[in-house]
Parts: sequence; structure tokens; C-alpha cells
Amino acid sequence: MLGSNCGPRRNPNEKRYDLKGKVVAVNKSDHTATIAHEDIKGYMPAMTMPFKIKNDADLEMLKAGEPKPGTDVPDFGLVNQDGKRIHLAQYRGRALALTFIYTRCPMPDQCTLMSNNFAAIDQELQKQPDVYAKTHLLTISFDPEYDSPKVLRSYGASHSGRYTDETFQHWEFATGSPDEVKGIAQFFGLRYFHDTESGQDQVIHSLRTVLIGPDGKLFKLYRGNEWKPAEIVNDLQSLAQK
Repeated sequence: MLGSNCGPRRNPNEKRYDLKGKVVAVNKSDHTATIAHEDIKGYMPAMTMPFKIKNDADLEMLKAGEPKPGTDVPDFGLVNQDGKRIHLAQYRGRALALTFIYTRCPMPDQCTLMSNNFAAIDQELQKQPDVYAKTHLLTISFDPEYDSPKVLRSYGASHSGRYTDETFQHWEFATGSPDEVKGIAQFFGLRYFHDTESGQDQVIHSLRTVLIGPDGKLFKLYRGNEWKPAEIVNDLQSLAQK
């Protein structure tokens, strides 16, 4: 948790407000820290937003940590394959599994595997209507410059195998502004950067797959690519019964 004061200090007539929250991302290049903060009484409701940090020493002290099970997940906002704004809070009441990819990833054991695994999870859950209705899948691209909603719609429909019949009611694909995507990725410990030196226009990245309970709290975080679809199906079945 972060305890701090926000607002200008130079003018004694200007108000200062206490800010409490969790650092979810730090961007040293533009001196900002994205913070999921609690209600700031008399100023603004709880939300996740970037704050300008002028002092280098203060910025250095702010570090984004990987959340632990039971942590409240901020209400991150994104844009889905239909170009519609979505927020994680809208999935409350359902168990949510989310993972991160970019559609141009050339590695079969990275993003393609994540999408194939989610396709297997989606297909298995369809056999269990009660669980299917209480769960949701979300794939997030960390390459928003290329992965537009139109690109994600085509990519998603091909991976689900339903093509023009895909409604995306159970498995959505989303991205957002660079800051929005970076905020949610870094909150879950995912790091990525564009490889501009090799000339191959690739994104170097780690992997994260996340399960969020119907209560909006982190249930489990999978690192890497060694997890199997059956593991997440079992976890979603368990969460759907709560």
C-alpha cells in the first residue's frame, strides 16, 4: 500500500489530499506512477490512474509489486474486439480467467500456446452449461498499435473456431491505450518491450495468466507456459461453485 499526499505544495491556499493505494506501474521516462487508489475524500472516487512524480528520488522509491492471492484487482478499463469499453468490475459475480498475448507473436510456445489453451478451456466449459454461465475468458493484447479491435476480432474468431458465428459472449479479446495496457500488465507482473533493434518488429515479453474470483479478488496467478488447460478448468469449476 502507498500512503502519500497529492496536489501542489507551492501555494498555501491550495488544498492537499491524502492518497492511499497500490502502485501498479512505474514509468520512469515520463515520470509517472500509475496508482490504484482508494476514495480521495472530497476530491475523487477510487480509481486507477497515472500521477506525475517530479522528484527522481521519489519515483525511484515507488515500485510495482506482484499481487498476492486475495488482493483486490483494480477496475482496469480496456476496449474489446467490438470497439466497446469494458471494465474488469463488470465481470463481478463470475470467475474470470485472463491472459496476455500479441497477435503477431512468432513463437508457438508463447502467445499462440496461450490462445490455444484458452480455446481448449472455452470448449471444455461449453460442456458444462452451469459453469459456463458463471465464468468468462479475456485475452488482452499488449501491442495496441497493431492489435486494433478489428484485428483482435479476426484473431479471436479464428482461435475459437467459430469464425463468423463467434459472438464473443464468453471469450473476449481486448486492448487499450498504451498506458491502460501497461497498467494492467504490470499490475500482474508482466513485463514487455518492443524490440526495435533487430528489425523484426517483435515484442519481447514474459507470460502471465490470471484467475480472478467472482468477488473481484485475485485467486491465482500462473507464470510462464507450463500450465495446462485442465488446471484452469478445475480452478474455474471451483470458483463457480462459490
